[in-house]
Amino acid sequence: MNRIIAGVLIMLAPCAALAQEASTAAEQVPIEEYVPKVIIEGKWGTGPGEFGMASQFPLGYFEKYQPSSLAVDSKGNIYILDFVNDRIQKFDKSGKYLTELPVEGMKGELAGYCDADTCYEEPPAPGQKIERKVMGQIEVQGINIVIDSKDTLYYYLKRNKDGKETGEVWQFRNDKLIKKTEVPAHGGVYYEAPLGLILEPDDSIWIFNIKENNKKTHDFYEIRSAKKYDLSRREEKRKTSRESLGADKAKKVFQRRRALNMAVTSDGIKVTRTRKGE
Repeated sequence: MNRIIAGVLIMLAPCAALAQEASTAAEQVPIEEYVPKVIIEGKWGTGPGEFGMASQFPLGYFEKYQPSSLAVDSKGNIYILDFVNDRIQKFDKSGKYLTELPVEGMKGELAGYCDADTCYEEPPAPGQKIERKVMGQIEVQGINIVIDSKDTLYYYLKRNKDGKETGEVWQFRNDKLIKKTEVPAHGGVYYEAPLGLILEPDDSIWIFNIKENNKKTHDFYEIRSAKKYDLSRREEKRKTSRESLGADKAKKVFQRRRALNMAVTSDGIKVTRTRKGE
């Protein structure tokens, strides 16, 4: 019996040695860490790859309007809403400028302008180089963009005419405008609710806290169904949409966006790839 056990141990010894070597080799393999990389650096301006900035009149009141919304399609192309310059700019996944999509981004009274050193309470002269617009009454303001799992881009803007606020959603496919739809305006922040279009993991697109008859509510508006929902009906809608889309597809839409970070600097904007996207 002892001879049988000894024989088995002798046979298993090479396997144990190989396992030990594999374990040691695995410990020695370095874990690859993704190093964040700046892929877009856009200066303030109006040219290709530059971005617009504005502030609210009077000059001492610096409520700034600047790029704050980007979206990514399934090919990795990056879209940035440059609403002060009335456009959405498109870059490839490495940050190379490709083209622009014209939109109504900011419309209203141009009360002044700022150059690199000073702000002036007068409209700029034709061809005047400006660093920042100074707006009076704003009639149209771009809010944000989202891209769904089918690569349809949705752009949301607000109109303010005669004291009444309304919203509009523009849909783009293959960089071409295909549809404009009037929608309720969002009613501002309630309990830290976000502004503009909200793309959910189930691929539904919502406006929170919509306005009705120019008054804020706690209701929600879903873009595709063009219907209003209260909180309980909204949760039912999200559950149904999530099941029809599939978790994997919804997850990829969000992974693409979360791989990028956009920051505003004194010179312009920077977009950094913080991790690998899908």
